[in-house]
Amino acid sequence: MAFFPCAHASHAQWQQALSQVVAQLRAQMAMQSGQAWPALGLMYLTTPYAAHAADILASVAKELPEVSHWSGMAAPAILGGDMRYAGEQGALAVMLPLLGTADFRQFSGLQPIARVEVEGFEVHSVLVHGDGRMPELEELLLELASHTASGEMMGGFGSDRRCGIQLAWSRKLPVAHDTGLLSGGLSGVAFSDQVHTLSRVVQGCKPIAPPMEITEARDHVILGLNGRPALDVLMQTLDVQLEVDAQAAISRVRNTLLALSLDTYTPHGSSIDVRSRVRPIVGLDPLRRGIVLDETVDKGMHVAFCERSSAAAWSELRRACAEIQEELAPDIPWPQAGVPAPARMVRGAIYVRSHLRGGTAATNEADAELQLIRHALGPIPLVGFVTAGEISGREVHGMSGQLTVFTQALV
Repeated sequence: MAFFPCAHASHAQWQQALSQVVAQLRAQMAMQSGQAWPALGLMYLTTPYAAHAADILASVAKELPEVSHWSGMAAPAILGGDMRYAGEQGALAVMLPLLGTADFRQFSGLQPIARVEVEGFEVHSVLVHGDGRMPELEELLLELASHTASGEMMGGFGSDRRCGIQLAWSRKLPVAHDTGLLSGGLSGVAFSDQVHTLSRVVQGCKPIAPPMEITEARDHVILGLNGRPALDVLMQTLDVQLEVDAQAAISRVRNTLLALSLDTYTPHGSSIDVRSRVRPIVGLDPLRRGIVLDETVDKGMHVAFCERSSAAAWSELRRACAEIQEELAPDIPWPQAGVPAPARMVRGAIYVRSHLRGGTAATNEADAELQLIRHALGPIPLVGFVTAGEISGREVHGMSGQLTVFTQALV
């Protein structure tokens, strides 16, 4: 089975970086004897290249004419192989999923997902790129999920003018939109049920108190937890008193996060529930004894106080890779060896993670998380990007990492 061709490069001149990427892709395709060029390309750019995105798209379309659809976005940092690219000179990463043209459809504001369905294509899962500045982002995601048979959505969004640029180029685009660049809304790729993926979300936080039920809330403010004033519960958990030493209390609060969940759950060892959304505390309401968040909360939701933990992040990522390995291998032994044999192989991977995870330096460097993933799963082709919000199913996370692998049966 063939791996997805994957290439990445960085250079002060985008033309040089693109030339390196194209050469790598051509070499990889030449090694896969008899493999036709795919119709879909995924491309991610760092922000120094954002101003040249239209030229980059036009050039790659000319250099690789067989690839008729390009999807991606600009991001403050991108991921490729073992590398994280965030340097001032710019970088790009490209993956060519080896999929049949019947197994994917591109969508955007010009080609809505609903129109894809009208054409008779059944959407099973989607890769989403979006603009985090949109106030209606959650509504758009819910609408997108309603058109997805499995509810599987993966991806992320940018948060400023340069990081909000999305790539949605197709040879079928009207002339008026032939740059393939979008700003605002959602775009991406819809996959059929013939495209098999496995996804895992990792949070990187450890709980510092058991989960509690929100018993009173109003808009963005949690007012009651387990029937008690929310601020009092927080102060007791952190062992500080706002009225006695405000500076010490605020310092502790700044390092405290909330893991929100619709349902009750039991923490997994030193990690929080992967289904929860981790949010920062943005303020306190001493008058109403409330905790202020950056999103609306409702009575009946559950919350756990937590804090960032590098140990939890590593543990969760290792566990996620182990779970993927386990799903790849059935309980059927090789006749000659008597050991489990993998039924599927990983052909490529996409890793989307929060800008609050991993390195923060504005440079190009080997990335520890990517090295762990490729050590656990093998030297698989991998691209990805750093985002202001990670999309997983119907949820938008803020401090997580999402690993998605494309698999194919071994025959």
